[in-house]
Amino acid sequence: MTKKKPLTDKQKRFIDEYMVDYNATQAAIRAGYSEKTARYQASQNLTKLNIQAEIKRRQEALSEKLEYTADDWTRDVLELKNRSMEEIELKDEDGNVVHTETKDPQTAHKCLDMLGKRLGLFVEKKQVEVNISDRSSWLNEVLKEVKDE
Repeated sequence: MTKKKPLTDKQKRFIDEYMVDYNATQAAIRAGYSEKTARYQASQNLTKLNIQAEIKRRQEALSEKLEYTADDWTRDVLELKNRSMEEIELKDEDGNVVHTETKDPQTAHKCLDMLGKRLGLFVEKKQVEVNISDRSSWLNEVLKEVKDE
């Protein structure tokens, strides 16, 4: 059986910051990682089993404290989406329907977006440009940052 590696102070700060907004790159920056390597460090941190376990433990504790689960959140977002997508009939002076429109299309769109992300329906792609002459210095900085952990 492998021994669980204790979290470093920097990793604990990363987890604290990650729990604020679940933005790993920003959490890494706020935890003290270099802005140049924050995305890489965040990605590396999120693959470490001891960090994953601590994040999961904290999420479960928070859910228990709030008595609000991911299923509750999903149900509430679905309910909000359904209410937002109700049709409103616009009538003329005589009471004849002249137009129908969605009650709150912006909220419905936001709910659909959140649900799609929650269900993993979207793959976010980012294009990164690296100047070849800068690549070796960037790689050296990343390696130095990894060694410092």
